[in-house]
Amino acid sequence: MLAEAYGGEGQREKGFATVAEALDFVSRTGERFYGVELYRLKGTLTLQSKVESQKLKEKEAEACFLKAINIARQQQAKSLELRASTSLARLW
Repeated sequence: MLAEAYGGEGQREKGFATVAEALDFVSRTGERFYGVELYRLKGTLTLQSKVESQKLKEKEAEACFLKAINIARQQQAKSLELRASTSLARLW
């Protein structure tokens, strides 16, 4: 929620740092409860970033959304899969 709030306030770098910290925690502990949301949020923040290349932003965001969808499918988390799929559909 903190990363999402940072993104909503235009503080994308703080949002990215928060997501990176959470993903590091996920990889160290194996805790995967909200991994789907972390990747979806990373994709959303990527689209909001100030990277000059729109194609690069879209490609990175798409990769994050697809990773989120794959994790959700592995976990059989249908609502999280739908949320990530919706984010991907908006991108497309």
